Parts: sequence; C-alpha cells; structure tokens
Amino acid sequence: MSEIHWGIVCDHCEKASFGGFRVACLVCRDYDLCEECHRKKRVSLNHQAYHPMLMIPPPKKMNEILDHPEQTRIFRCPNCGDGNFNVQELSAHCLEYHSYKSCKVRCPICVTFRTEGRKGWIAEDTLLLHLLASHQNDKGFGTKCSSCKADPIVGVRMACLICKRHDLCEECHSKKRFSRKHRSYHPVQTILPPNEMERSLKDVHQDEIRIFRCPFCGDDELNVRELIGHCGKYHASGHYLVHCPICISEEWQSDVWQSEQTRNILRHLKWLHFDENVDRWDEVESEARSDEEKNLEDIESEDEKCCICQESMKAEDCRKLTCSHSYHRECINQWLRDNTSCPNCRAEV
Repeated sequence: MSEIHWGIVCDHCEKASFGGFRVACLVCRDYDLCEECHRKKRVSLNHQAYHPMLMIPPPKKMNEILDHPEQTRIFRCPNCGDGNFNVQELSAHCLEYHSYKSCKVRCPICVTFRTEGRKGWIAEDTLLLHLLASHQNDKGFGTKCSSCKADPIVGVRMACLICKRHDLCEECHSKKRFSRKHRSYHPVQTILPPNEMERSLKDVHQDEIRIFRCPFCGDDELNVRELIGHCGKYHASGHYLVHCPICISEEWQSDVWQSEQTRNILRHLKWLHFDENVDRWDEVESEARSDEEKNLEDIESEDEKCCICQESMKAEDCRKLTCSHSYHRECINQWLRDNTSCPNCRAEV
C-alpha cells in the first residue's frame, strides 16, 4: 500500500506527491503543507499558522484507521479548530456552536477523502447543511454503487472513465445499468477489491501490469507505457474531461482516494505516472504535437465553416472532436454543456 499522497503538492516547498502526513488548511482554499513545512510553521500571504489544520495520514495508515471504526475520530472543526470528531459528532458540534457564521471554510471530510471538486470551499453558514446532505448517512468510507446504492461496493468495482464519480457494482454493470448521464457504452475501468488487487500485483513489474483502459476509445489491457503511447498516437486532441484510469485504479491503495477528472490526459500522465524513459516521452509528446498541427492544417486547407454559427473558422480558434468534425471552440463548448454528441454526425463525444 502507498505511503505517498499522490497528486498533492506542498504549497510552501512545492514538493509533489510527498510522504508522511498531509496537513490541509481548513480556511484557505486548496492549501496543503507537507509534515516538515507544517512543523516549521510556514506561512504565506494568505495562510497563517493559527488557521485550523487537518492532519491527514498517508493512504496505508488511513486504511488501517478505517479498518477500526472506533478510531475514525480524525476530523477537525474548521470554525474553531476543535478536533477528534467522527462525522456525526462534527455535525452535532457545528449545529451547537457554529450555526450562525458566514465566513468560508473547507469541509474536513471532503478534504480528507479528496472529493472537494469545484465546490470544496463553502460558506460556513452552509457547512452544517453540507454535512447533513453529503455525509450524515455515510455507512463507511468505501465507494457507493451509483445504481443500486450499495454502500460500500463489495467485490469488483466498475468505474466510469467519462462520468464524474460514477461507480457500479459488478451486478449492476452486468445488467447494463445507465442513468441520465451515464451510458452502458462508456469506457469503464475494472477495479478489484483492495486485498485482491494487492495480492495480484505483488512482485509484478510495472510493464507487466496490463489492466488499464483508454478513457477515450475503450481499448484495454494496456500498461502505463502503452497507455501513454496510445493516447499520444490516437487521442492527442482529446480535451474533454475524463478520469485517469491509473489514478482511479490506485484507489485500491487508499479507499479514500477519489480520482478527479482531467482535461489534458497526456500532461497528467507525464506529471504523475511517467517516472523513467524520458526519451520515449519526448517521442510521444512530439507525435502528439504533430497530430495537433496536422489537424490545424486540415482546418486551414479546407476553409471550413462552423456549422453551429455558420461563420468561417481560423485554426487557432477551433476545436476538433474525436469524430473529426471541427467547430469554433466557444460554439462547441457551449453546445456540449447541454449535449453529449457531435451536432453534425451525432456521434457521442
């Protein structure tokens, strides 16, 4: 199991994916320190040493804590700094002492489980409502099935690589369950239970782990290198939000990991998952640039018009979808807010 907080950067020393405790400020927006910087009481323009801080153990230690429910009193009140609450005790504390405040804070539960998203910084007078709505009925800290609501999912988990935090149990996936946004043809990543995953990957070289699926086209049985090469070759222009299949698979290392969606998968793969063979990455990046330049040249040579606004397009203002149709970036982005298909050929994007 991992001792590293993958994807977290210390906002003082700028160390990325560090070990030890992660110390998250509950007042500043998206402010985290490594254990050493917190011990030295590092501050910034906005962050002060007296701000309430939440000590978050590394994934391996967190899993040990969550194995014993009596030890899950790990949350701190962002309003006054009182600590050692579980979910229900934190809600009761906020109801008694902090139901009248209006400054902005971070939910300590969302911070711990990395499920903040864009609304992670919330007004204090809505923190109690947020706790009651989002966390009061939590049975545990596993992943809930988005269809049958089984909490937590037991056995194999099927994580959609397109929809934001959409997970299915094996039974619901086999029955092709879908929702308003999720479709049964969306690429999904198969994730084994933590113990089984750990046993199956023990003493296995990284290149032999061919378990990842491309979030753009659904090709599977790829290792990390093959996934990077595949995305660089076929999906260099793919800029819609997807989940990284590696991050979402590494949730087995920590049940509290919630993979956020990324818009540029190649940059994400390079930053978090590509740790050697830089020459190969340079090849992939060069190939990706060539594909993007070719796409722009095609647009310029064809003198296309945007079929949404019927005006001519300049290459630098265009976005090309996976179906090869191009539009003004602003036009297609506005279209895709309410639709999930190409306005020309109706192919899913």
